[in-house]
Amino acid sequence: MPKLMDAEKIIKKIARETGKEESEIKKLIEEKKRKFAGLLTDDGAAFMVAKELGVDIEFKTSFEERVKLKDIVPGMRGIDIIARVKKVYMPRKFEKEKRSGIYQKLIIEDSTGEAMITLWGDEIKEASKKGLRKGLILHLKNCNVSEFNGNITITLGYKGSFDILEKAEGFEEYKEEYLKIGKLKKDMQNVDLYCRVLRVFETREFEKDGQRAILV
Repeated sequence: MPKLMDAEKIIKKIARETGKEESEIKKLIEEKKRKFAGLLTDDGAAFMVAKELGVDIEFKTSFEERVKLKDIVPGMRGIDIIARVKKVYMPRKFEKEKRSGIYQKLIIEDSTGEAMITLWGDEIKEASKKGLRKGLILHLKNCNVSEFNGNITITLGYKGSFDILEKAEGFEEYKEEYLKIGKLKKDMQNVDLYCRVLRVFETREFEKDGQRAILV
């Protein structure tokens, strides 16, 4: 677990250094929790509010201390995470402000929740060499956590890396589960299906938010 001050201590420190009333700070924390749809703990939301108000909150992890996904908040740096790959998206190219490259998103999970991680450039090549796929357990080292469009995103920091583990404490043996089309329900996400392809439509390119993609 991260050595992060609990919410009450963070609130008192914010009040002491900014002169704000504790009631006002608690409202800001609740607003932050609502923004992230309940994905933040009180401690995590308080950490984010402190960061936005310029109040420094110390937070450290060591190699022996892994951060659970429910505890990650934007602003964390150099943390270690052990999680299972839940979903692997196809790599995509991007072009923005005379810059171009390739990125790939993964959804990872542990016993406390799930999160999105983005791999870039050579990290994608490394993942391919290591046979990255759904169900594998990853030890992610030196990760940074940020916020993009209201979503929490994990990236590998400078000299960050990942290893594939055969097993890890708290993770049961992985068994793939597939649904039939008739079992699909509204709002389901990241499900695997057994189905037959009846028709293939021509591909189309589209651009959104400055990024190009292909729709099949």
